[in-house]
Formats: sequence, C-alpha cells, structure tokens
Amino acid sequence: MSIEARKIITLLQREIARQDKPENRSDYQRFFKEKLEEPIGLKTPVLRKISNQYFREVRSRPTQDILKYCDQLLASGHRYMRFFAFEWAIKVKKDYRRQDFSRFESWLKRYVSNWGSCDHLCCGPIGNVVATFPQLAPKVHRWTRSKNRWLRRASAVSLIVPVRSHPE
Repeated sequence: MSIEARKIITLLQREIARQDKPENRSDYQRFFKEKLEEPIGLKTPVLRKISNQYFREVRSRPTQDILKYCDQLLASGHRYMRFFAFEWAIKVKKDYRRQDFSRFESWLKRYVSNWGSCDHLCCGPIGNVVATFPQLAPKVHRWTRSKNRWLRRASAVSLIVPVRSHPE
C-alpha cells in the first residue's frame, strides 16, 4: 500500500471514529440479513460528506491513480472504506475505460457481502461503465448463472444505469 493511501486511510478512520454514533448501530443491522462485520453508527449523508471532504485530497490525480486508491481502500478490509472506494470510483466515471470493468468485477467478487454494497457498486461504477460501453452487457448477463448470490443480484442491478441512460 502506498504511503499516501495509508495516510488517507488513517485520516478517514480518525474521522469515522470522531463522528461515530453508537446509538445508530443497531439500526443498520435491521436492514441486513447478513451479520455486519463492522457496525458503525454513521448515516449515509454523513459518510458522503466525509467521502467528499477527503476526495479533495486526491481529485487532481489521474483517474487510474484514484482507482488504485480505491483498490487500497477496499483491501483495508473496513466496511466504511468500501463505501468510500465506491463513492470515489463514481466521481471519476467520465474517465472510465472499457478495461475498468474487470477491476469493478473483481471488486464485486472480492468485496461485496451484502445487498447495500452490491447495489452501491452496481448502480455506481459497474452500471456507469456498462452505460458507457454497452458491449459489456453480455459479461454482466453471465453473472445470472453464478453460484454467488451477489453476482446474480448484480446481473440485474448493474443494468439499471444503462437502461436509464439509454431509454429507447
């Protein structure tokens, strides 16, 4: 992991700890059948605010560098870092390349373990790259036959953005 990524992760962790509201933690578990590996007491608008604040630290970087930061946020293993990674990847959607699909697919296979993360990734990076490169849709369709339930869910959810952006 790069020193800069480590620094950003440390700053994000401190900010999460500072704003965490333990009384909100039980609310989150009600929405998920799966046991949350790391409950935090922050609502999505607060997480987005933190994400936006720290994205300013990296936004001048090339898109591929930002996506590498996202890889490192995901590799940290913290649930809220997954949220930040997906948010940051959404922010650079104008610069996606066709080959970014493989990166996002690997994120889906490695880091998604609940419907919230699945939908965030699929209605964000995956959906946007498929909207930009519609020829990728057959790759998404293959997920319908997966034994992994998150890939099966992703096969449908990933098509929401492309369908909305190409309504014909």
